[in-house]
Amino acid sequence: GELLSRIQHPGIVRYEGELEQHGTAYLVLEYYRGMTLDMYIQQYADSMDTEFLKKRLFPVIDALEYIHNLGYIHRDVKPSNIMLVEDGQTKLLDFGSAVRYEERTHQILTTAGYSPIEFYSGRSIQGPVSDIYSLAATFYYCFRGQAPVDVPKRLFHDTLERLNSDQPASPI
Repeated sequence: GELLSRIQHPGIVRYEGELEQHGTAYLVLEYYRGMTLDMYIQQYADSMDTEFLKKRLFPVIDALEYIHNLGYIHRDVKPSNIMLVEDGQTKLLDFGSAVRYEERTHQILTTAGYSPIEFYSGRSIQGPVSDIYSLAATFYYCFRGQAPVDVPKRLFHDTLERLNSDQPASPI
């Protein structure tokens, strides 16, 4: 809650407070009526176009730039953490994995298909580029309806399907 309590950005879920009950801490966040990006794509994949992406995903780029300038990375950018609010806003959710990227060691937390290779080692350097990888994977999901093949499975033979083809990408 420390990071969220300091953030005031239109593309980021708004922190309202926190409470502790039954030995567990809870964050209280603003409620938004809408659906997450993954739910939207599952229901309306046919309406996906560049205008939608510009209107709905460019605010996520602004939100990430904002937190990166504060010295943090989100570390869990994925379609289920992007809320498409009914009023047309887009909100980046779930800052539970966010860390200061100047620090050199981080707990290993990954989401298959959306995490870059550096998230699979506690000793790898993580930074803003890590969130950019996850955002690119999110764009991929918007066009393909599924996450990219997980990075460790593509290290030696890349089978990721290209966006402009129904054929797998050729090996690197």
